Amino acid sequence: MRSVDEARGRLEFHLQQRNALISEAKAQVGIWSEYGVEEVRDRFWKAYQSGKDFAKRMTWWDLILGAGGRRDEEAWVTMFRYLAQIMMNFTIGLISALFSFCFSLVSMLWEYKTSYLSGLLFFLVAMSGASAMVATFIGGMYTVAIGGVYVVLKSNANNPRLQGRRQYQPQNLRARYEHYD
Repeated sequence: MRSVDEARGRLEFHLQQRNALISEAKAQVGIWSEYGVEEVRDRFWKAYQSGKDFAKRMTWWDLILGAGGRRDEEAWVTMFRYLAQIMMNFTIGLISALFSFCFSLVSMLWEYKTSYLSGLLFFLVAMSGASAMVATFIGGMYTVAIGGVYVVLKSNANNPRLQGRRQYQPQNLRARYEHYD
């Protein structure tokens, strides 16, 4: 047991030395370098993908555990409920990915040993880009969903025979002239 503790201590010591050397190398290169920017991009896309994966998993479980609608619920209501749940899952997943990226970015600034001003500027630029990407995805998703619901409702209102209703024909449009017959 003692040898395991000694080996673990040596491993931690060497890992600390290795991390210090990597941090020094990153400090020499700089956060604004091609390598720094590429690392930020990689971290963002990993966080973004993990947010989408979270949303997909939650949607899958929502569909499995909530299979079918309620007894008194029509099919279109169930579909709209699922659509709203999918949109909410993606919203939560991508916003949590944005927060995850925020903390990852702060950690990266610490690794690159940037000055306060340079770090703050880089943080603001990177977070504005990440926020814009997430807002674009979420905004586009809601726009498409609302547009789709509008088209479905509009086509449903224009075609009453789909629901088995007779078309309304106003009385004044009938060509009945009894006094001429």
